[in-house]
Amino acid sequence: MKKVLITGGTTFVSKYAAQYFKEHNYDVYVLNRNTKPQVEGVTLIEGNRHELGEKLKAIHFDVVADITAYDAADIIDLYEALGTFDQYIMISSSAVYPENGVQPLKEDSRMAVNKFWGKYGTDKIDAVSIKDWVTMCYGCFDKTPSFVPVYEDIEQRNYFSFYNYEYYLDVQKQQKLFPQTILLEDGLREAAEWYLANEEEVMKKPYIQYIDENFA
Repeated sequence: MKKVLITGGTTFVSKYAAQYFKEHNYDVYVLNRNTKPQVEGVTLIEGNRHELGEKLKAIHFDVVADITAYDAADIIDLYEALGTFDQYIMISSSAVYPENGVQPLKEDSRMAVNKFWGKYGTDKIDAVSIKDWVTMCYGCFDKTPSFVPVYEDIEQRNYFSFYNYEYYLDVQKQQKLFPQTILLEDGLREAAEWYLANEEEVMKKPYIQYIDENFA
């Protein structure tokens, strides 16, 4: 059985990577600080990637999936803590591409500082307007939202967590891996159902409180 090491493994992409490999009969190891529930059936290596000592030296990994690295020091410290491995995969971010780059962005597009995200960012695609997206989210719970206009004198990121700019990515490779797609509305409804069943796993910020106090 092939062994895979996943950094993180308890939230977001790394959690579902751990679940995926486990479901596909890999021997899955996860490296994290053990502050959140672990995926069932994985082997936990509890620790900080910068202070691993000899914890990984005796294990040969077929794949190392580094999903939580932020900078070169993160990669170097994990690499030096490893024993032997066949393949090291570092999951990056679309934030490595400049906001004024030629779009759609490809994996071989020029990389540079992105003034919006700086050292870190996300690779989400804005397929519909924010208003339409919010309306569809409310629709998952059979509700209709009401909208209050917000003007330039109010800092945008106080009430919405993302900067105001568009980002289009080339998704040809993604389409080869996942040729079957579903409607956005269906995906949002699935996400809403997951949220209702796993609300305790979501790290919430007090946006609703802020909106009630400042815009209601």
